Amino acid sequence: MIGWIRQRAERQWREWTGRTPHRLRSAILTSARHDHNRMIVLLLDGLRPPEVVVKVSSDPVHSSRIEREFSKLREAHEELPPGLSRQVPVALDIVIENNTTALFSTAMRGRRPMVPPLLEPATHRWRHELASALSAVLAWTADLTRLTQSTRSEGCDEIVTAYLDRFPKTRSKVSQLTGISTTRAWQHGDPAIGNLLFDRRRIRLIDWEHASSRSLPWHDQAYVVLVMGLLAAHQSGLDSVAGFDALYTDGSQYGSLIQHTVEDSWSHEADIAQAVHLTAMTLATQRTDAHGAWPKLANHLLEQRGPRWLRT
Repeated sequence: MIGWIRQRAERQWREWTGRTPHRLRSAILTSARHDHNRMIVLLLDGLRPPEVVVKVSSDPVHSSRIEREFSKLREAHEELPPGLSRQVPVALDIVIENNTTALFSTAMRGRRPMVPPLLEPATHRWRHELASALSAVLAWTADLTRLTQSTRSEGCDEIVTAYLDRFPKTRSKVSQLTGISTTRAWQHGDPAIGNLLFDRRRIRLIDWEHASSRSLPWHDQAYVVLVMGLLAAHQSGLDSVAGFDALYTDGSQYGSLIQHTVEDSWSHEADIAQAVHLTAMTLATQRTDAHGAWPKLANHLLEQRGPRWLRT
């Protein structure tokens, strides 16, 4: 398997080298990890950082996700403005052989931002880095929405209907969102901390398998707000709702960071509240987790109208 990956990677790099400043002199396996029946391999060019990332899977579900990511990466580089597409990995090739699917893409530079537990006293280092990373990702996703947003509004009743089908007892809570219409835009779909690489105030996003050119505008920014709440809860040993509330209480280090960066990029508070509610409902309908965090958080937001600064 490793020999096959290395051989394929060197071949793809030779084809790509005409558009890059240097050749891949040697393809060396630097690390590999197994994650839900999927292996991710980093290939090194000499002593420099990784140049090629290979996602490999023999599992049918993950193979289909790998194929989808390949198509979305190709679409992104065809449709996004150059200033945005430069922060997106380049899909070099996809190979399907012997029930194994392998996606070859360029590696992105940077490292994941530091995110300590919610209850840990703040330090200047993590606050500065997290503030810079949040500002960068929210600014980038704001540009992604503004520069790709359609001009025609479409109804969002399919989101409300799907949520009611799964959680029928919430009908009175979601009635406020019935009849909402909004435009559509390109969105990454999963801008969680694990998919962000931060380098000198520049953010890069990886793992584009959930991307869509017809997503809800501001989905990615709302997702960051929601995921930060869940992450703070998880790292502090709190329930998802308790962690989210603690995140956005007055004086919260995380909450103040997100509040200021979101307010700088969103033009209307109504947009913030609507995006957060619809995104939470979408995630609760489409994704499951062991603790049922998304449904709990979505129901809580619908009941409380979100943190005070998100309320309309």
